[in-house]
Amino acid sequence: MTKHFWDKEHGGYYFTPDDGEDLIVREKESYDGAIPSGNSVAMLNLIRLSRLTGNAEMEAQAMEISRALAGDVGRLPVGHTYFMMPLGFLLYPSYEIVVAGRLEADDTKRMLRGLREHFLPNAVVLLCSPEDESSDIFNLAPFAKDLKPIKNRATAYVCSNFACHTPTTDVTEMLRLLDTQKE
Repeated sequence: MTKHFWDKEHGGYYFTPDDGEDLIVREKESYDGAIPSGNSVAMLNLIRLSRLTGNAEMEAQAMEISRALAGDVGRLPVGHTYFMMPLGFLLYPSYEIVVAGRLEADDTKRMLRGLREHFLPNAVVLLCSPEDESSDIFNLAPFAKDLKPIKNRATAYVCSNFACHTPTTDVTEMLRLLDTQKE
């Protein structure tokens, strides 16, 4: 995506690739209509992937999109509603949650259900199964390999902007750490 669509001079993503057919103009859309712009979607995806993988370069790329589109957004905020989602991810508290536990275990299912029952737009969740040491998830998020269940119970590692709380095996405590009482 970055290789062929990124605007190296001004930031943001073009709508067409640089190795496609020759065009008079390469558009770079920022307006979020009924369908969000590619730049808004890319920005949110880059932030979420950065938080899931620990790859700070992806978040830096998202910030570049933000800077590139700031003028358009400032002139017409109502036309950039989807863009506000990644902006909210950057400006307000966000959470990275790793649940370490066996997928088929009841305690893991309870923990995941607890997360699904709350509106957490600024959260990313990673499920790591201890018996799957060769999982691709550990290639994408190598830090997760060190996050293990405590006493063979599903364990939540709740972090906010990469600063982590003490891990917990209790669903209620996990939700308290996520500050879900404000809902």
